Amino acid sequence: MMQEGGTVQVTSEYRVYSIRWVQLLVYFLSIFANALHGMTFVPIIDQTKEYFQISITQVNILATIFLFLYTIGTLISIWFSKQYSLRFVTVIGATLNLGVFIRLYSFVNPHQGYAALLIGQIFSAIAAPFFLNTTALFAARWFPLSQRDIATVIGSMGNPLGKLNYFLIRIYIRFKLYDYRNSYRIVSTFIDR
Repeated sequence: MMQEGGTVQVTSEYRVYSIRWVQLLVYFLSIFANALHGMTFVPIIDQTKEYFQISITQVNILATIFLFLYTIGTLISIWFSKQYSLRFVTVIGATLNLGVFIRLYSFVNPHQGYAALLIGQIFSAIAAPFFLNTTALFAARWFPLSQRDIATVIGSMGNPLGKLNYFLIRIYIRFKLYDYRNSYRIVSTFIDR
């Protein structure tokens, strides 16, 4: 609408959908799951070394690959965010996050499973920035101005809560089952079926 003095007043109506909270929950769970993937080998270095018969350096590579690939994943996620929609970026991140299932192949032959562990970790590591770097963008697209801060906080808390949860689960398994070999047996029974 043209006003006096040549200025243009643009009024836009911001539409808010009630499903946004469900979407935020799914987004939070994706970040949460990715944090679990990144912390898998940190508290069980000795057990992983013994079970898969690999060196401590190889286990450390599995644990720190998230740190090294974060920059590469950030560049890729920024490019995808500029070129494509937020939905596409989230789907790509979730698909890369499924790389954790590649790691299950390492249980088929544990003595030669390092490649599967490494490839699964690489996919999950590249997926991390797709979620962590787009949390504010997600909140800006789905939430009104008054709720964007809380949506960003909820989305961002998926990472530290996922890491905390993994350590608590690992402690529970380690002390409840008394023997780390039992936790590997539990996982392998699901794979052998």
